[in-house]
Order: sequence, then structure tokens, then C-alpha cells
Amino acid sequence: MPNGHVHGVTELHVLELERRAVVVDRDGHLVSVGLDLDGDGISRTLLPGVTTHNNLGEGLNVSRLRELVDEYNADVEARTRRIDNADGSVTAIRPRTPFNQVINPIVLPQEFSNGDSFISQNIRLSRTVQMAEKYTLALMGEVFNAFNIANLTGYSNVINQVNYGQPSSRAGQVFGSGGPRAFQFAVRLQF
Repeated sequence: MPNGHVHGVTELHVLELERRAVVVDRDGHLVSVGLDLDGDGISRTLLPGVTTHNNLGEGLNVSRLRELVDEYNADVEARTRRIDNADGSVTAIRPRTPFNQVINPIVLPQEFSNGDSFISQNIRLSRTVQMAEKYTLALMGEVFNAFNIANLTGYSNVINQVNYGQPSSRAGQVFGSGGPRAFQFAVRLQF
């Protein structure tokens, strides 16, 4: 095979491997009660004892959060009135916010999180082949999220909701954006 030619195709012997890692660390997490405790018209009041937004995991740890919830619940129970009914049952009358929202004790899930880091490993393998003088053919194969990392999102930050600290979705369900592992193959002809 003289001069590297095979039936009019000249091999460039170019094989490229490209790897791209995308890592985004999680932010702190808001700890909102979901009620207007102070009467300012905003129903996203921070849990009493929490002084700044987005600090679960950024200065406020899980054990301290559990302590603050216990203190909050003790306050709610202290302000709850109980009435004995004629049938022997007891009715609990919970305290209310200035906007008449019922204040119930908070029940934290056993396990919860302030979010998940976003991690995606993307790999591209390509081969370029020179065809005749004016034509170049490129063959490409790509894999997105090669390790198939879940990349969970949608963590609830309202502490008195049953889904507090639980993921509700996966990141980027658009092809190649960090969702489930995806493959793509392509051919490019340049002339």
C-alpha cells in the first residue's frame, strides 16, 4: 500500500479522546417553617433559632437542627390547649399565627438531606479520516454521565412538610445534561 492510500482513502491516524467532568457542589439549605409566625405577611419564616438563610450544611448541622425542632415543638405544646370531651377523648387546640394558620409540631424524617452535588462525567471519542483531497470524515461517539450518577434535586426546604429534605426529581432530564447515562454517535463530513 504505497503512501498510506487504501482505495482513495488517506488515514490521518488521528484518534482523540476528550473527557469533561462537571461537578457543582450543593449549596446550604433554607430551614423555613412554612408559616407566618411573626405576622409580617411572609409564610417562609425561618425556624426560631436559625439566624440566616441557606445554612443547613453551612454552619448548622443536623443534630443542632433536631435540637431547634425539639425547642420549637416544646413551645407549641406549651401553648396548646386541651379540652376533655364527653366521650372521653381529648381535643387539642393548637396555637395560631397572626394570619390564623394552625401551628403544629414539626416531625422531621429519620433521614434528610440539604441537597446533592451535581456530578457528570462526559467522554467523547472521535476519529478523523481524510478522504480524497477535499473531504474529511469524522466519526464520533459520546457518553454523557458515564457513571450514571443520579444527580437528585428538588429537595423541600419547608421543615413542617412531610417531604422535608427529600429529593423530588433528577437533574437535567434533557439528553446529555446530567440526567441518566446517554450515548450519542455522529458522523461529520467536511468538504
